[in-house]
Amino acid sequence: MAELLHLGRLLKSTETQDTLTIVSLFQFMTYAAHLKDDILLVHDATHSPEVAPPLLPTSIQSFLSCACGLSSDTIDLCWSATKDTIWSNPRFSRIGYIDPHDFEVHGYHYGLCRYHF
Repeated sequence: MAELLHLGRLLKSTETQDTLTIVSLFQFMTYAAHLKDDILLVHDATHSPEVAPPLLPTSIQSFLSCACGLSSDTIDLCWSATKDTIWSNPRFSRIGYIDPHDFEVHGYHYGLCRYHF
């Protein structure tokens, strides 16, 4: 329940009011879940893969900002509010739509692709 209150405050925040919508938040969460392995790559090997990292790598943050149409500051706020949900639900990355166009247009520049082998 506390997480829903946090998300409600995030959606009503004056810092995010102009750009953050339920749709863009869901897109952010779907894409971040899809990129979990890429997020972990830059963290120290002692970091537990079971725990969401406190910060996103710059390349992931930049990609999410471009793909979701959100500022870097809003991406940081979204990550702090949703990282535990994204990290703790292994099915989250499969429930949302990943637009291949976003990865074609924005992903290559940041070394990211839609498919993982």
